[in-house]
Amino acid sequence: MLYNVNFLQNNSVILCLSSHVNSMINFFKNHPFAKTGLISLPLIVFVIVMGFLFPKYESNGFGSFIIAFEFAKTPFDINALLEPLSRDEVRKVNIGNYIDYGFMITYTVFLITSFWRCSEQLNKKFIKTGIYIAMIVLIADFIENIFLLKLTDNYVNISSQSDMISNLYYLKIFTWIKWFSLSILFTVFYSIFYNEKWHIGIPAVVFLFPLLYLIASPSRTPEMLTTFTNSILLCFACLVLFLFITPKKWIEKNR
Repeated sequence: MLYNVNFLQNNSVILCLSSHVNSMINFFKNHPFAKTGLISLPLIVFVIVMGFLFPKYESNGFGSFIIAFEFAKTPFDINALLEPLSRDEVRKVNIGNYIDYGFMITYTVFLITSFWRCSEQLNKKFIKTGIYIAMIVLIADFIENIFLLKLTDNYVNISSQSDMISNLYYLKIFTWIKWFSLSILFTVFYSIFYNEKWHIGIPAVVFLFPLLYLIASPSRTPEMLTTFTNSILLCFACLVLFLFITPKKWIEKNR
């Protein structure tokens, strides 16, 4: 009798697992972009890890430390950012920037795969433009981090003002190439929804917002730059959502 009870319990567990597996198989079958969406999951791990390493306080009117660091203009800005930190905290900032190299490679793979899959599945060759833009973003982000690391080194070693000013000059160039390219990239992605009905087209305007906001803003204040960069992050989140919820029927209808 005990054997029969255990057998029934084990059998019910197997049936339950089998049901969940079949549900997942059906989900991915009915949502062809969902597998691509899975590539975004490691990004969450990177964000959490870097969140532990970068200081939590807001600085110079920016919403986060790292955005304030990227858009720093003068040696005074760098000193204002790093002076409140101990040597160990500055070291953690450097570690965070090294880990960011893994983050940028991962998000580039995610973007390239997403744009490639959308282009192929929807038969919209123009979307592949986003692949080349993603490569520009990666190169700019890679070089940007080199100058962020140089600036922390300048601060720790009390380097000359001229060294810091030179590094800030190049930081500004590559920071803007990165963020501006991302706004262009998501504008390209918006073209998927250009002819859609209002209930899809209006929410999709989120992909247009960063570039439109950047063009419309009269000044580059910390508050404006915080809103701009947050809108780019929102586009990433909406792209992930799109990949997971877009049904096969919609893809077939829009080919």
